[in-house]
Amino acid sequence: MSEKLPLKQYLETISNKFENNTKKIMAIEYHYDLINVFAETNDLSAEEKYSLYDMLINDYLNKIKALKYPPKLNEISGDINNIMEFYDYTYKIDDKSLESTLYEIEEEADDIVDDLYLKIFNSNGRNLQLPIRTEDIVNLQIRGFISKDDLDKVFYWIILRLSVMYSYLSSKN
Repeated sequence: MSEKLPLKQYLETISNKFENNTKKIMAIEYHYDLINVFAETNDLSAEEKYSLYDMLINDYLNKIKALKYPPKLNEISGDINNIMEFYDYTYKIDDKSLESTLYEIEEEADDIVDDLYLKIFNSNGRNLQLPIRTEDIVNLQIRGFISKDDLDKVFYWIILRLSVMYSYLSSKN
């Protein structure tokens, strides 16, 4: 049987655990600027950017498709969304109209990625042949309420979500 310690030692131990945990929490960066992640592509032409988007999207889709035992989308969506919140376009946006537009961009991209995920695993008899092109995504999947000026933001979010899905899934396999 273990010996009881003086209450002051319990106090110190518990206080230290709280303080260490709080320091870890405070060390977490809670927002990452997704547009800044892609800032180095600013010197590329539009054609070069979209070729890069094609490459990134197809690379992640191929990596995801190659994983063993991919889970059902509804089994991972909550965890994926929790990670995506660290990149949320609407972070610290006070303009309600802009916030709404940015939210719609995220939702549109989320829907596209979820559809791509289901199709690469032949869900409901719908199969996606890789490689795909951003042009096809624009013409077949992005709805008309997304302006041409916001297409880059949609593709940033698509690429981010695929990256997060792959990182998450590969850590579980």
